[in-house]
Amino acid sequence: TYKVVEEMIPVAQIGETPFATLADALAAAKAGDTITFLADITEDVTVTKAVTIDGAGKTYTGKMTLKADTTIKNVNFDGKGYNGYAVETRGAAKVVIEDCTAKNYGYGFLQVVSSNDTVTVKNVTVSDVNYGVKIDRSNAVVLENVDITAAVAAVYNSNYGKKTITIKNSSLNIL
Repeated sequence: TYKVVEEMIPVAQIGETPFATLADALAAAKAGDTITFLADITEDVTVTKAVTIDGAGKTYTGKMTLKADTTIKNVNFDGKGYNGYAVETRGAAKVVIEDCTAKNYGYGFLQVVSSNDTVTVKNVTVSDVNYGVKIDRSNAVVLENVDITAAVAAVYNSNYGKKTITIKNSSLNIL
């Protein structure tokens, strides 16, 4: 008689602890933890704790919904035709996205649905999207060293509330 044992192939880790899914890592995370990708990941997740997500140069396919302060770095977002946004802020006070790429999202890279404080996007390249960054509600958005090529708008500012959008050293292209 043989016993079948499934081996977990980890896709993310916190410290030395591996996880089979990014959602599992987020559930186990404590505020201030860094979650590091070990492989390409395809799943939708919601971030509810103040964490750093380090993609370690791996590819992420899906949507990240940010409900807590979050830093995202070194992620290659590839929507593979997904008809939505790669990242949506929904209540996070401070969001930093840096050193990332994004492509192939039907709507766009980042939708700032609601954010009470600041969203900073730095050293990011975005292509093959309708909207690069869509800002609905936020006090301040900073785009620095970004290169956005979009079919509809590189930056789209809906007229909700007051906000400041700062753009530094960037290339914003509308096809």
